[in-house]
Amino acid sequence: GKEFIRERQYARAVEKLELCLARDPNYLPALTDLAMVNYRNMEYAKAMDLLKRALSVDTYDPAANFYYGLTALTLNKETDARDGFDIAVQDPGYRGAAYTELSRMELRERRYEKAIDYAELALRENQVNVEAMQMLAAAHRLRPRAADELPDAGRDSLWLSRLKFINPLNHFAWF
Repeated sequence: GKEFIRERQYARAVEKLELCLARDPNYLPALTDLAMVNYRNMEYAKAMDLLKRALSVDTYDPAANFYYGLTALTLNKETDARDGFDIAVQDPGYRGAAYTELSRMELRERRYEKAIDYAELALRENQVNVEAMQMLAAAHRLRPRAADELPDAGRDSLWLSRLKFINPLNHFAWF
């Protein structure tokens, strides 16, 4: 199944993963991969069912928790999404992406300082994480300041400049 996922042949991957699960219905990698394919196909209820089963096998599996977070976020279950991402950050393979998603959630809730913190943590994992830089630029631009507080000295401009350097055609930076 993995080779078909890597090649983006999702229909064939589903066939192989379902065959695998017919042999062992609790095989964690197959449950997680099939859930990921269902998530990509916008079959969120199916993905959530598979992820719940995967997490009943191993509550701390990073891949299952990351996709659980994405699926829960899509289904407007923000507390569940946060739980999934909080566990996914414990694995280096999912840490940057999970911190980016947590930053996005905080930005959406207008908790700008926490959004900045999570985006900075995401950048520690990947220094060219474009989404984290976009979160930082937006959070610095939107965060309220006290009347006596000095401006951020163009911190939003700093991140926008970095975005333009990494990708001169970045629409977010130019907008």
